[in-house]
Amino acid sequence: MRYRPASGQPTQYRLMLPQHADGKTPLPLVLSFHGWAGNLSERPVLLAHGRQHGYIVAAPTGFADDLWPSWNGGGSTRSPGRLGATCLDPTGSLFDPPGTKGYCYASCGTCDDACWWTTCEDSVAQAAALLDELLGDVCVDASRVFATGVSNGAIFLYELASDPRTAGRFAGYAPVVGSPHAGFNAPPLHPPAAFFGVWGELDT
Repeated sequence: MRYRPASGQPTQYRLMLPQHADGKTPLPLVLSFHGWAGNLSERPVLLAHGRQHGYIVAAPTGFADDLWPSWNGGGSTRSPGRLGATCLDPTGSLFDPPGTKGYCYASCGTCDDACWWTTCEDSVAQAAALLDELLGDVCVDASRVFATGVSNGAIFLYELASDPRTAGRFAGYAPVVGSPHAGFNAPPLHPPAAFFGVWGELDT
């Protein structure tokens, strides 16, 4: 991927084109965002389904800093929020050693409590740049661009729907087992926005 943040961190994405793509007919596009510590190969079934059923799938990898690939959004790096801490152990008493600031990524500098757990890089800028790159390089139907994600990637979708840089660029969102942290559930910037959420009875 050509985009890099000020830190210079590289990132990449996997692109799957339908088997009958001719490069002339605009096709739907799905951006797929992995879960925390995942990568661009996390959802092979979606990639295969797109190839067989006529839509493009692009699966980027989030910035890892010095830890694991992740997406910044939905309160993952802004605790405490307006409703207080976003986790049950904001002091880090359960970490070893106690008092450790959890998964405080290098791009965050200093984390305000132990509830921060993803990169602080601008993941929305990354997603917007990827979309620009794909629209310039691949024959995409810009009116049929969708986003899906799992866990941390699902939480990030709500950020895409509420940020002015991306809110008007997606036709719909499909989060899987992921919701924003308490106090960070901002409404879509351009309602009505199509959402199809998937959760299980045993999700926590």
